[in-house]
Amino acid sequence: MGEVYVNGELEAPRQVMHLMTSETVRTTDYSLAQQEEMPLSPDEWHVAEQPHHTHLIVLPVAPTDKGPAFSPVPTAFELPKGETQPFMHIMFEQDTVVN
Repeated sequence: MGEVYVNGELEAPRQVMHLMTSETVRTTDYSLAQQEEMPLSPDEWHVAEQPHHTHLIVLPVAPTDKGPAFSPVPTAFELPKGETQPFMHIMFEQDTVVN
C-alpha cells in the first residue's frame, strides 16, 4: 500500500503497489535474456556495473470495505486510443542493495 502524490498533492491516498528488486535480465541490446544465458556476466548487463534493478508498479487497485476495487492511478500518459494509462511502472536502474 502506498500514497501517490502528483506535484506535491496527494492524488491517491491508498493504492496497491508492488516493489521488486531482481537480477538484471536484459542484455546490452536490452533484449530479454533466455534462461540458459542466466546469470548474465557484467559485460552483458544493459547498464554497466548493475547486476540488479528495482521496479515499482502502482496498480489501478485500491482497497475498500468490500474488497479490492478498480482505482486508476492519475497519470499524464495517453494510450493510443486516447484513454489515460491507469497504472505506473517505474524502473530504477541506479540502485544500491544493502544488508
